[in-house]
Formats: sequence, structure tokens, C-alpha cells
Amino acid sequence: ASASGNGVVKIWDGKSGGLKQTIELPGELGKTSNGAAEICALSRDGKSLATLAVKKSKMGQTEARTSDVLSVWDTASGKMRWQLADSNVQSLALSPDGKTLAATTYKVTWKESSPGKWTGKHSDHRFVAWDAATGKERWGAEPERKMSSMLQFVDGLGLIAIESKRLAVLDPNSGRQLREVKLETKGLTRGMVFSPDGKQFAAPAFMGNAIEWGNAESGKITARQEF
Repeated sequence: ASASGNGVVKIWDGKSGGLKQTIELPGELGKTSNGAAEICALSRDGKSLATLAVKKSKMGQTEARTSDVLSVWDTASGKMRWQLADSNVQSLALSPDGKTLAATTYKVTWKESSPGKWTGKHSDHRFVAWDAATGKERWGAEPERKMSSMLQFVDGLGLIAIESKRLAVLDPNSGRQLREVKLETKGLTRGMVFSPDGKQFAAPAFMGNAIEWGNAESGKITARQEF
């Protein structure tokens, strides 16, 4: 699957490269709070796609997100399975079996503090999971500390939240934090990838001139390669 910021998502055949479906979202594709990644997720089997479409309004000199629509799609038919308006989703992750959609959520309320000057106030952060087939909420949980985390399902670890040199391992059935790992990496945690057993990670350096490898259980860096 490929996505563009204008809200058009295209599904491609992995073998032939032919275009299978074109999905038009009810708004532009949302981005994470740091603008580093689009808010969408594709299941490992390629059968399910989750997207977040957002609408923005002018707040003084900037544009700010004011509403959103979370949708889950069947990639074979291009049909929507379900959608949820004003979900306040900030990141998405689909479980390896494609049955659970997890998200980090918080709402930003904008207020004009003085003429032409707007400020945003964040609500409490939550982790939420839905049944990917029906949209029924399975659980919601409060993080142990404020985290606008990137979520990821990792084999060997389960559901993890990554932010600010921290890796929180969550119970995928409840969202409860099981443990936290402090990461020594100087790399970009949003670009982290994990080994198949979930025991090792790699992270790109901020300037793109090095890669660091580390132990996902201890957080310690084991190797660094500059280029």
C-alpha cells in the first residue's frame, strides 16, 4: 500500500505490481505529532488497512487538526469495514494476526488566548484497542506516564510503545504496562526496527550517518556503524 498526504491510498499487487484498489479518504492523511510519519497501518497478511483522515482549520498563523475519521478497510475489495469519527488517534498499529487495532489517543483543544494567538491544550493520553473486524472497543488504558508514543507490535515482545528513549512493553490484552526499558541509543527511536525474536533493535542516527544496534531487554547499545 502507498499513501499520499492528500488522502489518496493505493493498494498494489505485491507480485505483479499492478494497482488493485484506490481509496479516497474523507480528508488528508493524518501525521504523527512530530510530523515524521503518516498515521496508517497495514496488517501483516495485507488484508486489512487502517487509516486516519484529518481536517484542519486555521488557528492564527498555523493550521491545526480539528477533526478526524478513523477507518478500517478490506484491501481486496477496497470497501470500508467500519469508521469512527473524532477518534483522537495519534498513532496506529495492527497486530500480526490482523485482529486487533491499537492506538495512542489524546485530544488537543484550541483556544484563542489573545487576538490572533492560539494555544492547544492536550487531554490525558490513552492507549486504546479495537476489534479490527467490527470496530468494537476491546480495552482502554492510561499510560503510567505521559506518552504520545508510536505503537508497534513486535514478535517476542508483544505491543510496545516507543518514545523519548523509552520502550514500554504493554499487555496486548489490556494495555497495562508490563515493564519499561530505558534506551541508551542516540538514534531516532521513531525509526527503530526489531529482530524477528524481538531481542535486538536497530535505530538510525539523527543525521542519517550511522546505525546503532542494541539489546531490547536491557536497552544497552551493542554496536554502532558509521558511514
